[in-house]
Amino acid sequence: MTVVHDAVSASAELIAATRADLGMSRAAFGAMTGRSEGTIRRYEDRASRPPAIFFHNLIEAEPGCGLRFNDFAPALGFRRIESMNPDDYGSIHEYFLGVRVLHRRSRMSFAAMLSVSATHLAAVEHRIKPEPQLVQRLARLFLRPHYNYSDLVRRFRTLRPDPRATRLRGMFRELRDPQTAGHERSRIRADLIGDNADLARQLAKREARYLPDPGDAANAWATALVKAVDGHDPRYGDFVPYLRKWIIGEVRHEARREWQSGTSATLRASAARISRARDDLHQQLRRDPTPAEIATHLRLPVTAVADVLNALAARHSRPLEHDLAAPAAPAQVTGFSSAMQNRLARLQDRQRTVIELRFLHGLDDAEIAESLTISPTSVPDIVNTALAQLRDSIS
Repeated sequence: MTVVHDAVSASAELIAATRADLGMSRAAFGAMTGRSEGTIRRYEDRASRPPAIFFHNLIEAEPGCGLRFNDFAPALGFRRIESMNPDDYGSIHEYFLGVRVLHRRSRMSFAAMLSVSATHLAAVEHRIKPEPQLVQRLARLFLRPHYNYSDLVRRFRTLRPDPRATRLRGMFRELRDPQTAGHERSRIRADLIGDNADLARQLAKREARYLPDPGDAANAWATALVKAVDGHDPRYGDFVPYLRKWIIGEVRHEARREWQSGTSATLRASAARISRARDDLHQQLRRDPTPAEIATHLRLPVTAVADVLNALAARHSRPLEHDLAAPAAPAQVTGFSSAMQNRLARLQDRQRTVIELRFLHGLDDAEIAESLTISPTSVPDIVNTALAQLRDSIS
């Protein structure tokens, strides 16, 4: 526990010092690194430690800030990036990042050498599955003669799709092909839904612990399966992990609906008490109190306070559909128009990635947060900022 506490404290001090050196407010610093102002405040208040990718984003956004990941990684509880050996990395996403850091390349220059956009490379570093061609290019340009594509396939299971994943990928490619006839597309869609119904039901039951009534999982799996089939793009990875994210999102949506329907009276009573305590402590401390401070003030368990605060955040989250129309039908989604691409090019890499994942590929806040390893509460902030800039460019 002492090691974790020291890492959290070191992270807080580094973030506060860097932000002060750059002369940025928390809001501006958060926008630059893809986090909300509240998230930056929690980092500086030692409520949590940012993931490693946060610091890589910071270095990428401000290369002149003088930070090098390997210089501060051990103090923050991270492992230094020193090896090209795939066995030293936990995922293909970390490996892409590690190879780039070891070659001292920015995302833009590294992406240019791999013949992809910087936004696409950022998405790969933030958990989007890389295409086999991209992995092969990485091996050919940066790993030979010590390692090759076969070494990466052996090390990272996500690069070894099983026969079922290969078959599903082929079906989705045919479904998304504009040349596929309408009646054939309807048949493929129905087959995909029918073939994956049992899997979706099992995943929903596994996640049903999030629901006040486990029986509501039946509603979650059916809705999630249809949305996943309609929204999956085989270029971005296998279907089953994508379906799992939709299941989790729909289960949590059911939990929020149960809150609103009045089944959580005890929780709402606690929420009112905790909300008042949070306001009182904010006046005293002149900052947002941490869950531990609220728990001490009310003599409640920290976990209970954290659960209520998370429930309040979920309850008050606003759907992004209020700000932008729903995506087009899957068969018609081939990308943004050239005019929109020109406007998106003016956004930050993180903003473009979030807009693409949300409105082109239909991911919700929770899925985007998991894909990019960021807080779910920061996703609406990123989207709202990007939308405001897009509206200004249109007007």
